[in-house]
Amino acid sequence: MKLLVALILVLGATAALGHWGPPHTLVYEGQSYEIQAEPLEHYFVEHPDEHPHVVMGREEMEQNPDAYADGEAIEVMVTSCLRGYIATFEIADNSLRLREFETPFTYGKDPDRPGGYLSEVERYFPDPELRRVDWYTGILVLPRRELERSETNNCSESCILLRIEEGRLTDHLELTGEEYLEFKRKQFAEFREMDDYHQIVAELREEMDFWELNDEAELVQFVFDNYSFDERIMLDFDEARNP
Repeated sequence: MKLLVALILVLGATAALGHWGPPHTLVYEGQSYEIQAEPLEHYFVEHPDEHPHVVMGREEMEQNPDAYADGEAIEVMVTSCLRGYIATFEIADNSLRLREFETPFTYGKDPDRPGGYLSEVERYFPDPELRRVDWYTGILVLPRRELERSETNNCSESCILLRIEEGRLTDHLELTGEEYLEFKRKQFAEFREMDDYHQIVAELREEMDFWELNDEAELVQFVFDNYSFDERIMLDFDEARNP
């Protein structure tokens, strides 16, 4: 049987804006923090056949071969969690590790069976070595648990930044909301020199009315407020310690 699984691509702003579903969790020094970063997406880029959308789609087709005999594409996502999973990470022995991996399920419109999330870390990452997130390099932003995180992906009062290089914690930094905002502005200045930024801006210019943007200044501010660039602009933390 020919297996043809169509992923529902969240094009343009939806993915970049981080509207993939509930945030992931990172456990650091005994505290749990919500994070907007997507460390596992780096893994699934290298292992696309292991992504939950592909696995669930393949199973659906195997269970219903007659319905998909002609290779018809199927939608395999729960709209409340477009990425197809929620992960819990931890910092253990100065390393970033995957602790939990859950996929959403739904029972349709039955109010007595609303659906939820199923633990599948053993299924997707059976080898404990696979749970070492040593492919990831980036800055993880941890808003203080007792404080709110703003809709624009900033730390409203204070936060912790973790510098991760190939899965190892190499530096950490505590900042007030204003200090983080200044740090993010410096990251944004570098981001504006990258091809990704110019591609995003070009796409937004074609959708100015949709996003209710009136001019170029509002467009630039929109990118700053909403796009997840700060994870991968690896500025030296010493700049923030000694401004």
